[in-house]
Amino acid sequence: MSYLVLARKWRPQNFEEVVGQNHVTKVLQNAIRLNRVAHAYLFSGPRGVGKTSVARIFSKALNCEKGPTPTPCGVCSQCIEMASGKSADVVEIDGASHRGIDNIRSLQESIGYKPIKGRFKIYIIDEVHMLTVEAFNALLKTLEEPPPHVRFIFATTEVHRVPQTVLSRCQRFDFRRIPTKDISLHLERIAKAEEIPVASSIIEAIAVEADGSLRDAETLLEQVIAFHGEGLDDEELLKLLGIVDRTSLINVLKAVVNGDRKACLQLVQEIYESGCDEVKFLNRLLDLVHRLLIVKTMSDNPSSLTRRFTISDHELEILSSLAEKVSAEIVDTYYQILIRGIELARRSSQPHFVLEMTILKMASVPNVLHMPDIIKSVKGLMEGKVYQPPLEALDHRKDALQKTTLVEHQPSEKPLVRRSLDDIVAEWEQFLNWLTLHDQILKVQLANSIAEKGQNSSELVISVIPVYSDILKTESSFDRLKGALHEFFGIPELVLTIKGDDELAQNAKQIQNNLEIKRMERELKNHSMVREILELFNGSIVDVRMNAYSQDVLEGEADSDG
Repeated sequence: MSYLVLARKWRPQNFEEVVGQNHVTKVLQNAIRLNRVAHAYLFSGPRGVGKTSVARIFSKALNCEKGPTPTPCGVCSQCIEMASGKSADVVEIDGASHRGIDNIRSLQESIGYKPIKGRFKIYIIDEVHMLTVEAFNALLKTLEEPPPHVRFIFATTEVHRVPQTVLSRCQRFDFRRIPTKDISLHLERIAKAEEIPVASSIIEAIAVEADGSLRDAETLLEQVIAFHGEGLDDEELLKLLGIVDRTSLINVLKAVVNGDRKACLQLVQEIYESGCDEVKFLNRLLDLVHRLLIVKTMSDNPSSLTRRFTISDHELEILSSLAEKVSAEIVDTYYQILIRGIELARRSSQPHFVLEMTILKMASVPNVLHMPDIIKSVKGLMEGKVYQPPLEALDHRKDALQKTTLVEHQPSEKPLVRRSLDDIVAEWEQFLNWLTLHDQILKVQLANSIAEKGQNSSELVISVIPVYSDILKTESSFDRLKGALHEFFGIPELVLTIKGDDELAQNAKQIQNNLEIKRMERELKNHSMVREILELFNGSIVDVRMNAYSQDVLEGEADSDG
């Protein structure tokens, strides 16, 4: 007997054997059970997910001698003929090779003849999007009102190329990519039935490599079985098949999280020498980063992870330890870098260099200053807290981290003791300068503030920028301010009133704008192009002026597309 490949040998013969498409099979079974079978169906979805198989099972269910039935028997003459592809009542047409109007005319001529043995004459047109516009137009009338004994089933991987006039005449079912977990379980059943020992790591790598296509997974498994007995270890086998090794992915992610750029370079070189496709590797690394984020988010509920994807205990332990070293914001940055790297690698003539720079850029992420970290730091300062990025577990970065953490300095000398509100108002600037060394949080909150005497002899009114007034009125910040005033001025009893002042905010904004203008002028004067022009014409800068758009930028009113 001639050998039958796994993809054909293990093709599902009934609805229960279809993997990962329950949303389709259940509806089709209910339609048969309720006698509400439509005259035309369109199955769309990626390759290798079961479109043609479900079309054949559906045909078998309609023409089974014990049917129509949602569970065809598989032993009657009709089921046997359809399973072997010899049924005269089920016509399979390849849309790619029968795409012209003449082919459709021939089909229309045969539609009038009744089925020979079955109840229905069923036409399965695969890759229907390949039909020409003229062929589709010729099919429209027949498709809308076919004879009662005719059923159409179309299958396509590019549903956007099917005219809307055809779509409107069909019941459409979208087939999904099969989850990796379901593919792994199916491959394990095949390996067990074939009595071929295949490591679980190999099966998982094949399932991930298949990218939702069960047929691709079965083909790769067949290659693995063909190498059985060659004495190859798992890593050599995966390299031979061009499958991305899971161990290499994890090692790269470890080096990235630890910021080990030297290890990253070495691993990228090994990947390049193994002949692995760079785009494929980046895609698999993106999937692993996604798993890292899921593990970090669902660390309190490990049982939910196994419902999302198949993951070994060893990999879960590794990802859990890596998740403790990075924040969700850093993982999000990994996402953005990888997505950009995949796009560049696809277009580049040197994808190896793109892979190398992408991995190195990811490894540098914890060393750069992130906007979310800046925002958290500012919020922490305003709330009386010090935000520390989650990198203290990395020993080689502790020194740099400690340098950026706010440290409370000890006073070099005791402050003078003053007794009146007049002293506080007169020495308010000195108090703010003292806060620079002793309490930077209060220093930020009291920036550009003004102190004035209140209505009675013990009331001090402090006017601050409105954004800080509510913060200073909280119990913790209010007590903190009173303690600092007592320490500097030595006044035990003091009535404090905090109020927000819009004018102060406007002045602070103007000061900031002026500083930004000076910075922009300084950068413009030192720009290489400006210096070259000055040198070329032996000129000098007389004046630097800001245009209206530059002012709008500073005031936050410029159009983002400007």
